[in-house]
Amino acid sequence: MYERRAFSLVELVVVLGVVMILSSFLFPGLAGAVSQGKLTRDLALMRSHAASITMYTAESDDVFPFWGGHHDPTLTAGSWYLPMMEAGYFSSREEIEPDLHGSPFDTVVMSMCMVYDRRLMRPGETVPSSEQRSSPVLTRAVSYPSLKGLVFRAYSGPPFDEQTGLQTDVESFCCVDLWEFPVGMADGSAVSGNYLEFNNGKPVLLENEIGTPVWTTWLGVEGIDRW
Repeated sequence: MYERRAFSLVELVVVLGVVMILSSFLFPGLAGAVSQGKLTRDLALMRSHAASITMYTAESDDVFPFWGGHHDPTLTAGSWYLPMMEAGYFSSREEIEPDLHGSPFDTVVMSMCMVYDRRLMRPGETVPSSEQRSSPVLTRAVSYPSLKGLVFRAYSGPPFDEQTGLQTDVESFCCVDLWEFPVGMADGSAVSGNYLEFNNGKPVLLENEIGTPVWTTWLGVEGIDRW
């Protein structure tokens, strides 16, 4: 007859320690894979949106999507999908932002340069945000389509918690953390990088909120985001 032997407390602690050590190597790799997977998917999404905007402008007098319900160019740029939904390019908001889940933070927006006077996006020529007004912009005004960001995921964060109704640790692409964000360019391509890479490695200099890479690029549609 064999005697049944239980684990001792020391053995159990040793096993738990080994599991914790192995987990410390495994979990960062899994997190990195998930993050890279999301970035790859978002790049495909931005490329698709950039192509959709190009098709829309071809049928809309060469004008970037312009929602006339707002004077504020920030809101106009953020509402880029509304005229496209009216034109039948999207049937729902979920097609634009599959991960939105009712959260206002995980947001895909169009560059404000596409709905704002480029003459007011030059150092010394800017006006306070309270005086900024939306303005239709022609696609042919873009000087460097392969280097000017068109549409991008402006924020990133964990999945929206439907139980608490909150989304924590939300990050904006500029100008503190160096997280990679996906950008659909004006020529229909898609690239990713952090805000410094989109600002030629230089610190961001703002004047009346103008000067942010991609979002409020210096010189507007005549400017460059990807160097």
